[in-house]
Amino acid sequence: MTKKFFAFLLGTVATYLTAVILVTQFNIARVTEFGYPVSFTDRLETTLHDIGGMLGVYLPLIAIALLIAWLFTGLLLTRFIKPSTFLYALAGFTGIVALHVIMQAALGMSGVAPTRTLLGLLGQGIAGAVGGWAFYKIAYSSQQATK
Repeated sequence: MTKKFFAFLLGTVATYLTAVILVTQFNIARVTEFGYPVSFTDRLETTLHDIGGMLGVYLPLIAIALLIAWLFTGLLLTRFIKPSTFLYALAGFTGIVALHVIMQAALGMSGVAPTRTLLGLLGQGIAGAVGGWAFYKIAYSSQQATK
């Protein structure tokens, strides 16, 4: 149980970091469309600022979405099929996309600007898939070694 909790924490952090990096870069891309030059240093500073600045709101939302997605996946997998990297990545992708779709439906707005576009929403889903991949690799690593 401790291993899966640790895997959950690291998978959540991997999702959060990937998601925030993508949010920042999508937002900067919009700024550059207006002809404003953005240096690599500006990109890096903005990314680091966003990682800290979104911690209190976005990280808990991600954690809740992934907890639901991975618990549900774990329940399904123990009853029907063996766990796999693909299924946990898919669960992470689905959980994060569902988070944004639900926020849009419930609040009437996107909590994260890039998710107003399909590409931005897919980017956030990919962040969830990265977290799902990390979760599986940590949670099931000893089972992989014995195969």
